[in-house]
Amino acid sequence: MSTPIAPNCPKCGTIMTLRTAKKTGKNFWGCPMFPKCNGTVWINTYTPKPEIVKKDMPKNIVGSTQQTAIWHAVENAAYHIIVDALAGSGKTFTIVYALQFISSDKKVHLCAFNTDIADEIKSRIPDGFSASTMNSFAFSQVKNAMRVVFNKNKLYDILETLIPQKEKDTQFLTQAAYQLVNLVKSNLLDITQDKVLDDLCEKHSIEVNDSRNQVYNIARNAYKESIKQKGIVDYMDQVFFVYCFNLPVTQYDIFFGDEIQDWNPLQQHIMLRAIEHGGRFIGVGDRNQAIYGFSGADCNSIANLTDMLKKTKKTVESLPLTVTRRCPKSHVALAKAIVPSIEAMDNAIEGYVESMALDKAVSMIMPGNMGICRRNAPLISIAYKLIRDGKTVVVKGRNIGEGLISLINKLKPTDTSDLVAKAEAYRAKESEKLIAKGKKGENALESLNDKINTLIQFVDNNDDNSVNSVRRAIETMFSEQNVANAIVLSSVHRAKGLESEDVFIFEYDRIELKLTNPEFQAQERNLHYIALTRSKKNLYLVATSKNMD
Repeated sequence: MSTPIAPNCPKCGTIMTLRTAKKTGKNFWGCPMFPKCNGTVWINTYTPKPEIVKKDMPKNIVGSTQQTAIWHAVENAAYHIIVDALAGSGKTFTIVYALQFISSDKKVHLCAFNTDIADEIKSRIPDGFSASTMNSFAFSQVKNAMRVVFNKNKLYDILETLIPQKEKDTQFLTQAAYQLVNLVKSNLLDITQDKVLDDLCEKHSIEVNDSRNQVYNIARNAYKESIKQKGIVDYMDQVFFVYCFNLPVTQYDIFFGDEIQDWNPLQQHIMLRAIEHGGRFIGVGDRNQAIYGFSGADCNSIANLTDMLKKTKKTVESLPLTVTRRCPKSHVALAKAIVPSIEAMDNAIEGYVESMALDKAVSMIMPGNMGICRRNAPLISIAYKLIRDGKTVVVKGRNIGEGLISLINKLKPTDTSDLVAKAEAYRAKESEKLIAKGKKGENALESLNDKINTLIQFVDNNDDNSVNSVRRAIETMFSEQNVANAIVLSSVHRAKGLESEDVFIFEYDRIELKLTNPEFQAQERNLHYIALTRSKKNLYLVATSKNMD
């Protein structure tokens, strides 16, 4: 009997080791980081990930004119290709189907956006070709060159040794330093420069308060220590170590990339390394869906990738994929005001669009529907309205809840009245600093206000005066459990990649924040476009309620 595939530790993420219990003689998976980590998985409770079952790729597909042009270029051209694919245009299918036009003697890899998509692609690609996420691809290069173990908490463990536990703001210092270290790595920046860190704090709304120098020193020491500990990797170091230690990278004749509008400079570097000996790159993305600048993505990724590819020995051609297979004609008409090139299919349904008041929307929305909003605070108010009506609700964004609880812990309130008072004082203090920064601080100011307003929504809907009950309410609301049987509420950011028959856009009259920074303005337009292209049938534009002002 063969040994089952080892799972990852449920506590720290490290690949586990098969062990035998001394008292019972039963086999179990134990964490190799023991005694530091005591993660355990008993064999009879462990269900390994099912093997990927190969599926037949449909043959003789008659593609659109645009798809046919892409497939022809993949088969016959020698240049790099950037496919400008708009929302719902079938981009993943288009590139997977393109693989059958490539000679089987070519070495081909496809980088997918997430694990689920990578597994789906693996089930359909021809034998001899490979697919993975960017993290998985880069980590394979690291493991080929170095002996490492995976620990998803590596950076947190390092920060724990650098920040004295007696420090009153331990959680705040940890989170700020953690964000800075990872942003420096993903953007290939110089952490020794104060201006670099200042710019990151401004762009990504990292709160350092009056501890700027302390946070920066902790971040720099953690960065150095993370490189020193090269026998351990977390998710970031799975990719970063390829760059940091200039590790050799497997070369490919053709390297595909999906969702390239969200690639950061580190991911761009990995791709270029994989084709540096003359390979081709074929990338697919929608520059109008570049919205993750706040989390480290390069907002101009497609343009920057194109410039980088032009410096190789091959030319670069851009090919369009502008016909959406998801959106009805009436929805496309709205999206055209933002992205004029998007087109509906000739046989697309007309669809339905209705503007309505909040009360009507709350009475209409049902399980299986999706509600989205630019801000988080209104979603919480709406969620409580729906819960009081007996409807099951899930709010996407577990990290939002973690951020709110972190803020509560930082404020150290005695009860909910004290929590509100301290939250408002915190808002006033931080707002003054951000307003002084002008355009550079306006996005962070919007984020700050939304965060405080979201917290206050939880307090206002709390049945007692206990801070712990607010914490529990936050954890429950953002648990993301039982999504299939619930109304799913989401910020527009988290709705990217999702779709539903019926979509309600709450506070549609405020869908774009009124910002003056050109980069932030572009992202607001992109968010508006994403919101309008989530529905497959009915789209409801819900006006702002006066009591949400």
